[in-house]
Amino acid sequence: MYCPQCGKSNEQEARFCTSCGNSLNQNRLPLQQRIPRSAGKKANFMLLLIFFVLGIAGVLAGAYILVEHLVYSNFLLSPENLNPTTLVSALLFYLLGFGFLITFFVFFMIYIYRSWDLIQDEHSRVTPGIAVGFLFIPFYNFYWVFKAYYGWALDYNYFIERNKIEAAPVSEKLFLLNCLLPIFIFILNLYFLSHLTENQLFILSFVSLFSLTIHLMMIAQITKAINILSAWHLAKKNK
Repeated sequence: MYCPQCGKSNEQEARFCTSCGNSLNQNRLPLQQRIPRSAGKKANFMLLLIFFVLGIAGVLAGAYILVEHLVYSNFLLSPENLNPTTLVSALLFYLLGFGFLITFFVFFMIYIYRSWDLIQDEHSRVTPGIAVGFLFIPFYNFYWVFKAYYGWALDYNYFIERNKIEAAPVSEKLFLLNCLLPIFIFILNLYFLSHLTENQLFILSFVSLFSLTIHLMMIAQITKAINILSAWHLAKKNK
């Protein structure tokens, strides 16, 4: 049994966690008695994708306006060469783009919380709050993504198998790859930092784009799983 407080593995009959002392009795309630609060609320991957695309478009539009203005003024940043209207337009696009990206990130964190909330039982390795909260710890989150993402994929597949839910398992390899790629990109950035060539910039851009694609594919599987689990919990509640 995993402790919902710290994620430590304990004996199946343990009453308290051997690591943090948290009571494990609360997880012994029958699953039918614990209907997650997020059950019944649909997850919308297309909405997240729209927020993401609009965010990227806004940032790129702001960058394009700013770079075009700098090229036109021969990269001279003197006051007489700065057009306030152009700068305000670029700033507005930046703010709009980052606003959409922040909204995308908030929804994604909510979906991570819900995905863990919907599989909470005596076998869950962490609670929803810890799964999300530890992702905000600098550097430690390089390790924690393996718990929050890859660990969820393992627990979800075990959950649907254990409860005989008619649903396709998520791709555990995809979730693992999503955890490994940011670390690989971080190492590449450190290696290319002092001598970034055109070829290295292409490699870094390609790997980053590939990582982003994998991340979006992972989110698509999470949102699909949330909808499946929500429907399953509601069906059990109404029996």
